[in-house]
Amino acid sequence: MSEPIRVLHVLGGVSLGGAESRIMDLYRQTDRSRLQFDFLIHTTEQGYFEEEILKMGGKIYRLPRFKGWNIPQYLIAVNNFFEAHHEFAAVHGHMTSTASLYLPIAKKHGIPLTIAHARSAGTDPGLKGRVTKILRKPLYKKADALFSCSTEAAVAVYGKRAVENHMVRILPNAIVTKDFAFQPGMREKMRQQLGISNQFVIGHVGRFHYAKNHEFLIRVFKEIAQKRQDAILLLMGEGPLMQDIKENIKASGLADRVIFTGNQRNVSDYYMAMDYLVFPSRFEGLPGTIVEAQASGLRCLMSDSVTPEVMITDCVKSMSLLEPASKWAEVVLKDTDGVRYDRSGEVAQAGFDAKAQAEWLYEFYEKQTTNREKDISDLKKILLMVPMLHQGGFEKVCVRTARLLKDSDDSIDVKILIFNDEDIAYDTTGLDVINIDIKSHPGKIGKIMNVIKRVQKVRSFKKMYGNHITYSFGITANLVNVLSREQDKIWVGIRGFTDLYSRTLSLFCKKADLVVCCSKAIESAIKSKYPKSKTATIYNPYDVKHMETLAAEALPDEIMQAISGKKVIVSMGREDEVKGFWHLIKSFYHVLQTEPDAILAIIGEGDYLPYKQLARDLGIENKILFTGVLTNPFPLLSRAAVYVLTSLHEGFPNAMVEAMAMSVPVVATNCLSGPAEILGENPQDYQDQSLVYEAEYGIMVPTLKEEPDFEPGIYADEQVIADFVCKIIHDDDYANYYAQQGKNRAMSFTDSAYLKQLIQMITFK
Repeated sequence: MSEPIRVLHVLGGVSLGGAESRIMDLYRQTDRSRLQFDFLIHTTEQGYFEEEILKMGGKIYRLPRFKGWNIPQYLIAVNNFFEAHHEFAAVHGHMTSTASLYLPIAKKHGIPLTIAHARSAGTDPGLKGRVTKILRKPLYKKADALFSCSTEAAVAVYGKRAVENHMVRILPNAIVTKDFAFQPGMREKMRQQLGISNQFVIGHVGRFHYAKNHEFLIRVFKEIAQKRQDAILLLMGEGPLMQDIKENIKASGLADRVIFTGNQRNVSDYYMAMDYLVFPSRFEGLPGTIVEAQASGLRCLMSDSVTPEVMITDCVKSMSLLEPASKWAEVVLKDTDGVRYDRSGEVAQAGFDAKAQAEWLYEFYEKQTTNREKDISDLKKILLMVPMLHQGGFEKVCVRTARLLKDSDDSIDVKILIFNDEDIAYDTTGLDVINIDIKSHPGKIGKIMNVIKRVQKVRSFKKMYGNHITYSFGITANLVNVLSREQDKIWVGIRGFTDLYSRTLSLFCKKADLVVCCSKAIESAIKSKYPKSKTATIYNPYDVKHMETLAAEALPDEIMQAISGKKVIVSMGREDEVKGFWHLIKSFYHVLQTEPDAILAIIGEGDYLPYKQLARDLGIENKILFTGVLTNPFPLLSRAAVYVLTSLHEGFPNAMVEAMAMSVPVVATNCLSGPAEILGENPQDYQDQSLVYEAEYGIMVPTLKEEPDFEPGIYADEQVIADFVCKIIHDDDYANYYAQQGKNRAMSFTDSAYLKQLIQMITFK
């Protein structure tokens, strides 16, 4: 027998509350041979439902409570949890205050499906409420699926636009309707048990919390009690404000007319004892209490702050909280006539039945998780477009993407389209590569003609091929992609920070169905400039095991001889001013003052003439090895003592992650995009680019001057780089710590995580 699908529900706790009760109703109605619930809660306290969950085969995991100021510790705890737990088919987040934090981490660690579930239409007052609103703001784009108990809650949590764009599925809080069917015999039994057999009972069910507005309820009851001497108030629930409400009642002279029941498992029986439910909440999602009361045929008066979607039967009336308590009392006292009868059938027919909803949820989980990989076959033709396959970061990602998609499903037809095939540096064995053979030409007119020719040829190919998605990498490929659009979905890849200053970026953002960024910093910058664009971030993939295999190969003799017995410092990248290699060479000059046997290896395409001249001017030309392009750089990377990145800006520096995968400690500039997201758990902690950070996975030094300077003088920031390089070389414990931390971090950027996110982007367009 196959194992059941396991879904992790994230909650504050599993005490007797509205959301918890609704989830437990669904859990009890679920066929647990097919679907099993587990719970991740934010408390160490024993919860009301814990024993029942464990008996039904569920597991309970715990996180520290989120308090705002402890966000770094919270993120670490969440990351550690999902690093250890990959068994869930889905993470269903009912705790939306921090869902924008924990759901992306779950996705990063390979959870196929993430769901945010809005259950409240408001927030607490004060700082806590403001923080909640800030954290919820990006939630609509952080989850694969958005659920809500009501339209009002959906707007409050995800925003009006998400609702208008039909991004949210409304799942009303469902109950086991038959459990609340009106029973005259139970009414008599409960009233005798409570000692209220002949009295007029006003009831309320809810946690003692700001949202429930108990203080207004007490004022309403006081007005009722003055007119009816037989009136009794029955309060069910517990909560942080319970003692305050007791003191309020005592001060109002009503202590002998109020019954506190606490939390009770048989809440349905208590509805039978009531004559009227008064529910003056300040805000709600969709209160199950009102649904339950209606199923039992109980009359209700609720505030108009509660969504009208809960008004299933004519038992419910709504009133503004701006009306005085006396008016509320008047409505209740006038509405006491009439025969009470079972309304559970009406409630079930309206879509509030837990049995039916549990079955729907199973089908949703099953389709979106176990069949998720199959869903991609609906989009069988995918074209990846890149100008060339010469050495470069996005070219490598393009080839890796093609191979991962091809290997994931034989039915997917993946092709790579290039503009010319000069100097192909990557292994394309087994991949379908189309060369349209239109090389670059210099000058403005030449570039314009280039684009026109390429667009015409690509458009013809698209018509013939009939691809579903065309995903382009790099500015020139992006331009051709959007201008050659046919029936295909257009994805454009923004791979570096320089792309943000391209004159064509506006066109990409307007025309593309999806702007794919390689870092969150780039995505944030695009959203700030073009808020209407649809964006996503997907980190580059790395096959660490394959890198380790390549690292075992032999180095060319001349390189091996040059580095033998030396402390090797490595950096990798093409000859480009953005790499800041003049800073690297000057920093290395200072390293040599304390480590004369060190050698610097710069791996990458280019003649590096000005850099070689700078090395001669500093008298260190025989200490620097310009290797040129290495088809396999890993044997050299794996022998390095330190990897240094001096870039002025990056997209997502592949070479740095590759060095970390080889257990090489990293010293990197805290440049725009990339290093902070790779070397730190929380990039927001490293926003000051003028500071030094010894972060979780590597060292970040201040950003460097952008103006090229090939004069042999050394600046203070270059000295800082040199100091940390020397510290790593001389302090084995320090070096080993960052070697292991870097390796651990590199392992999180796996092929499987990339592929799952890519498929999610394809299937959830």
